[in-house]
Amino acid sequence: MVDFEYLFLDIYDDLIDEIRFLCNSKVRLKILNSLYNEPKTMRELNTLALLSYSSISNNLGKLEREGFLVKKDRKYYLTNIALLNLFNCADFNNSIHVANAFSDFLRTHDISPFCNDSLRDISALDGSRLVESVSIDICKPHNEFKAHVESANTLKIIFSYLHPDYPKMIKKLLYKGVNIEILVNKDILDVFIGQLGVKFIKDAISNGKLSLKYLTTNVKLSLAISDTFVSVGLFKIDGSFDDNRLLISEENSAISWAEDLFENHSKNALFVNIN
Repeated sequence: MVDFEYLFLDIYDDLIDEIRFLCNSKVRLKILNSLYNEPKTMRELNTLALLSYSSISNNLGKLEREGFLVKKDRKYYLTNIALLNLFNCADFNNSIHVANAFSDFLRTHDISPFCNDSLRDISALDGSRLVESVSIDICKPHNEFKAHVESANTLKIIFSYLHPDYPKMIKKLLYKGVNIEILVNKDILDVFIGQLGVKFIKDAISNGKLSLKYLTTNVKLSLAISDTFVSVGLFKIDGSFDDNRLLISEENSAISWAEDLFENHSKNALFVNIN
């Protein structure tokens, strides 16, 4: 269980002061932005940031006193503390952006399969797309998912919902020689094995192309990860799978985020014994 009092209440005043100091002045943000790639003199800052000398001088002094800048040979450098705080502010901003951009999707669906680390790093999904069914294309999420999966060179996937096309897609990829890791909810495991065929699965496992585990707890999450994309499907609050909406991203940050989530669930899964 997360101790939110420890995480937030005990650092509330410091957090507010830090964010207020860094983000409550456009002048300071312009200075920090100008110094991000390389150190600069006050004259160079004046030219690039288009700020008056008095404004720059005043805020440079404040940033130095707070430990965000150091001056060497007339040039100003960002300190490690400044970089860390800038990254934290950017990460916080991106997390808020993700929460706002997909507020309806996240609010009306079960996100309990997201571990604490996944929720903390939700900013990695910034830039994702919510693919939704529309009247002229009710299968749009499934079709886009299928197109991405069928072009995958490697695949990690969590099956908590079994569309009739899924076993066929897996079979096709294995015939092509694609390496696949699969986690399956126990309640659909027998159906999944039956549709692929016991001999086919045994051969794929023995050839080192397939890793098949079953989840010991019912994970309400459909997740697919390849070298080029990630897709996230969720269950509604009422317990039914939402096959009309799918979160998709081609960003490396989202793929890494999803791989961590996959590994978190894989640790609690058991290899399927195929007799």
